[in-house]
Amino acid sequence: MGFPQKIRTEVLLASIRHCSVCQRYAGVNIEVHHIKPEADGGQNSFDNAIALCFDCHSFAGHYNSRHPKGSKYSKLELKNAREIWYKKVIEYDIKEPLENQNDLHIKYLISQDEHITEEFLSGKFDSLLNENILLLNNEIFDYFNQLRQTLKSADSLNDLSEKCYPSIEKYMETFTNAIKVNKSDSSNAYYDCIRTPSIEELRDKKD
Repeated sequence: MGFPQKIRTEVLLASIRHCSVCQRYAGVNIEVHHIKPEADGGQNSFDNAIALCFDCHSFAGHYNSRHPKGSKYSKLELKNAREIWYKKVIEYDIKEPLENQNDLHIKYLISQDEHITEEFLSGKFDSLLNENILLLNNEIFDYFNQLRQTLKSADSLNDLSEKCYPSIEKYMETFTNAIKVNKSDSSNAYYDCIRTPSIEELRDKKD
């Protein structure tokens, strides 16, 4: 039988056409799902409804318990996800959806190998499995490119990473121009402290 149009409209308005599980904007690619299936006595009511994108609806609605793989969404999980999302909508705690967001996947990679970093900055992504990779040109990108231009080689970058310090405090004792980072500033979230070495220091490879 399905939900009456009035209930469907109320659910779509409450969710602002976002999936209540993955919280992505789905637009027309959204379905109103019975948390408790009609076949099991579930009502066509607002309380038993949840807005799901096509992907999450397939996970919730087509799980084969006779051949289980992974973990099925429970009714409690779906209800909790829905209430969390509805709360975000009411409090305007949502971000503007990106155009074609369903096709955009963003990853943050942390490299502890300066040679891998050098390859990425040069546009070589052979070590990654993903296709069609784009590297964001931000402050970190610009900073490492400046290092590359100054030091001329990946071997010189390797020399910079040889010295280790047991704590931030010890580092700041050694370098009095170092400034401890305020982690609430998202632009500095990658760092514990920041300082600007002199060009002579870089050329001498002391740090």
